[in-house]
Amino acid sequence: MFDYKPFKLDKPELLQVYTNGLLPSGWKEHLFSGGWFKIFLPQSLGGFELPLSEGLDVLYHTAAVQGSLGWRVNLGAGAGYFAGSMPETLASQIFRPDKVLISGSGATTGSAIRKGDFWLLNGTWNFCTGADIATAFTVNALLEDGTYRTFVLPPQQVIVHTHWPYLAMKATATFTIEAKDVKIPESFAFTIGTIQPYTNYPLYRLDFSSFARFCMSASLLGMAHCFLQHVSEFLSYEHISPNDELNNLSHATQHWRNDLYTLADQVYASLSSQSIVSAEDSVRRLTSKYKNLIEQLSFKIVQICGMSIFQSHSLPFQAAMDLWLAGKHFLYR
Repeated sequence: MFDYKPFKLDKPELLQVYTNGLLPSGWKEHLFSGGWFKIFLPQSLGGFELPLSEGLDVLYHTAAVQGSLGWRVNLGAGAGYFAGSMPETLASQIFRPDKVLISGSGATTGSAIRKGDFWLLNGTWNFCTGADIATAFTVNALLEDGTYRTFVLPPQQVIVHTHWPYLAMKATATFTIEAKDVKIPESFAFTIGTIQPYTNYPLYRLDFSSFARFCMSASLLGMAHCFLQHVSEFLSYEHISPNDELNNLSHATQHWRNDLYTLADQVYASLSSQSIVSAEDSVRRLTSKYKNLIEQLSFKIVQICGMSIFQSHSLPFQAAMDLWLAGKHFLYR
């Protein structure tokens, strides 16, 4: 269903993606034309309406190609979850066009004041992935009564601050956006977790926090595979035989991936009711293993390969930086 061949690059080109922080234009075009950001959208909105485990497999394999690519697909496709909380008119307006990428932030770092039929939004939201090609942004804003709502912002109504101070995930275009006295109609406001009757896509019965943890886990495991693949190629080039510990880590990564898919299938099968289902505790138990995996990888790889593997111009080093920074996401703390 999904063609990964256009993401194939030779090693010098792939290294440039890591170091220059620019996703190839061909990759961006393929992401849109191939519908990669529509895997978690219902068919009624032009999406693939994938079962949870099949969607996670897409996230895994794109992250296994390159960390920033996988992170963009993770966050961009994951935003499709919001369609299930939007009224049908808004969801259709935002998600039905052929070219769709919703960026945004889950932090409530803005404010919204009611002005008749409109809301006046102000705020700054960090870590908006894919901001360079976003067709809309979703942000949370605090209301005057102390509650919050989520708003859709057209890209022309925000200021994008293109500063990324970190050493990894450079090609994710994860930037800060700012809104200054932006007027948003009531029809562009919604509440995450509200079940809308226009679609029966079971995924929207899973609570958002559990869904996000599933997606982050698939991406992180994909990045781990990417890193291990580059390490394996390095060892082959240096004529170093991988030891049992490295093989065990590789096998553990695949085992936990299978566990993730099995849990996803079990949870997805339970989403037939009209109420929101949480799988938070089960997913948390899995993610705790992934944190340990990242720590073990960093220690064992240095033992096996020596410091030369961490030269800044090497693919193992770049993939390792992506993996470790992604593992610092708040959902893994």
